[in-house]
Amino acid sequence: MVLTGYVAAVSIGVSLGVAMAWLKPLDAIFGPLISLLRPIPPPAWIPLSILWLGIGLPAKAFVVFVSAVTPCLINAYVAVKQVPPELHNAARTLGASRRDLLFRVVVPSGLPMIVNGMRIALSTAWATVVAAELVVATAGFGFVIMSGYRNFEADVMAAGIVAIALTGFVMDLLFQSVERHAFDWCDRS
Repeated sequence: MVLTGYVAAVSIGVSLGVAMAWLKPLDAIFGPLISLLRPIPPPAWIPLSILWLGIGLPAKAFVVFVSAVTPCLINAYVAVKQVPPELHNAARTLGASRRDLLFRVVVPSGLPMIVNGMRIALSTAWATVVAAELVVATAGFGFVIMSGYRNFEADVMAAGIVAIALTGFVMDLLFQSVERHAFDWCDRS
């Protein structure tokens, strides 16, 4: 269920970010709304998610979605906007349609930045899930830390914190590995 929130955030965030950068009317519609919602820290949504969805997995999925959608959207938006005009001009000169330009030039050129947004979103989502578990949960690392806190067990709290760090570290290493193999063509200097 939590993975569902992340996948939904990536799907919607990347798609909307690319669409907003490519279509000015869409940017005019969604830009102000996103500018209004973006400054709200993801943990601020935890009480509403509990109120609307309870303390189960749907609430965690919602919090994951809210925390992960913004980095995906912003990075996709910027990735499309920062494609060099020379690539646009070269593709048009070779007869590319607007659709070809988007899907064969702009999106592939922006993929490294889009995937970087997905990586940032993963770490943000992970931190927000743990924060939600600190507030109210019946399982998870945050629950373990709070249980240790309530019972004055520093070793349990430390174990929970170390587990969070190691899990986040391994997730980031896996993402970096996939990114390195997928974009070995990209100059990262």
